[in-house]
Amino acid sequence: GHEQTKMPKDVKAEIEEAGTSIRQVLGATMWSAVVTEDNNLHVWGSSQATMNFKLGRKVRGHVVKAANGDNNMALLLDDGTLAIIGDKSSEYYVNIPEELTDGTVLVKDIASTNRNVIALTEDGNVYCWGANQDGLNTIPDGVQGNVAAIEAGYRHFNVLLKDGTVKSWGSTALKQTEVPADLGNVTEMFSDYYQNYAVTSESDEIVAWGNKGYIMG
Repeated sequence: GHEQTKMPKDVKAEIEEAGTSIRQVLGATMWSAVVTEDNNLHVWGSSQATMNFKLGRKVRGHVVKAANGDNNMALLLDDGTLAIIGDKSSEYYVNIPEELTDGTVLVKDIASTNRNVIALTEDGNVYCWGANQDGLNTIPDGVQGNVAAIEAGYRHFNVLLKDGTVKSWGSTALKQTEVPADLGNVTEMFSDYYQNYAVTSESDEIVAWGNKGYIMG
């Protein structure tokens, strides 16, 4: 293993010394990470990950949220801009739209597949970029300007629209993009590797679709 399942003592000590707490937890095959309330990112696990995911001066202390792919992470910063860390040769890193990094367009949320990113802007639009796989970079009709929330699985994206409907695209290998026709008015939405879950205003039950055989799937 890469000891990614146990927070190192030095990371724990650094968080305690800063007098902060954990806002977000992330996990991957060979590494784990946390974003703390003082807007810092701490990564541990494989030596490759800890070397690739070092933060530059302009990013350190400004991370609001992180979204992880296989070899990269997208970071939402406190000024509404984005940064990418990790493999600098990947399309995930190279193809990030410039307007999302220079403050021209402000971002409010991010999500990531294994090799693709989706970013939700303040005006309800989304940007998608990364590897050329499963049509993930092609945004469906009727989405732009109407997005309330975003989620991502391993190779698919979901967006919750302002009218309570869900649009999904990407890999259909395990029916993870086949949104139930009778889903109803969705108020909250969550996605995992190959599963999706929705809470609707009509029911107190969670509606699930995608891969079968799991406790909630």
